[in-house]
Amino acid sequence: MKLNKSKSFEEELDLQEIFSIISNSKKLLLIPIIIFIASAILYALSLNTSYNSSIVIEIGHSEFDNGNIEPVESFGSLNDDLSISLKIKNPNNEFTQEVSIKPLEKNLIHLETSSLSMEKNEELLQKYYSYIQKRHQRISDKTIDQSKKNINDSINIVSSNLSYLNTIKNKGNINLAEMAKLQFELDERLYNLREELNTLSSQIFNNSMMIKLTHDQIKPKIKLVIFLGFLTGLTSSLLLIFIKNLFKK
Repeated sequence: MKLNKSKSFEEELDLQEIFSIISNSKKLLLIPIIIFIASAILYALSLNTSYNSSIVIEIGHSEFDNGNIEPVESFGSLNDDLSISLKIKNPNNEFTQEVSIKPLEKNLIHLETSSLSMEKNEELLQKYYSYIQKRHQRISDKTIDQSKKNINDSINIVSSNLSYLNTIKNKGNINLAEMAKLQFELDERLYNLREELNTLSSQIFNNSMMIKLTHDQIKPKIKLVIFLGFLTGLTSSLLLIFIKNLFKK
């Protein structure tokens, strides 16, 4: 018990000594605090308001008569292309500012960027949007043209086979039943190909569309900066006081 009381008494004396040292060094305590708070205020006042801007874009898609909807490309494919064609290649040095790209539900993508200028943000996002629109138009045109070519090539092959069947109808040693079955299959195939071509020609392409553009103002956290300045000043003051006292001893 006596040992515990002795330790408690010594701790109390140490605390009293610490408070005594601090109270006898008020100037050394206050000066760094004032300097750091003043510096923090000046720094906080020099901070500019920044802006966070974002857009939501619907990926281009094709609509068919049967009600089917097919997106021009997946988010992964588009994101890879934007990363390489704009962020890495950076044409005309216009895409140095960071833009985050995230997928949303139902073929929607979210693009976001931040800077000190709301107008600069919007201009950059509009460039991304314009690039996406042009890309999707190219992909749609190329896909339709290639599909039409493939169907027309198939139609030509089937038509050629039908023509050949017609030329050998009157020749002997031909199984007429087998030929009639083959001709029916070719006629059906030709009909389906022409229907497929008509469906392809009647499809509606809806290019990428901007759903929403928003701007959020981000004000500097002045109070937090000043508070951190106070803490830094207080820590520095206490450190200087104890260093001074150490040298006195």
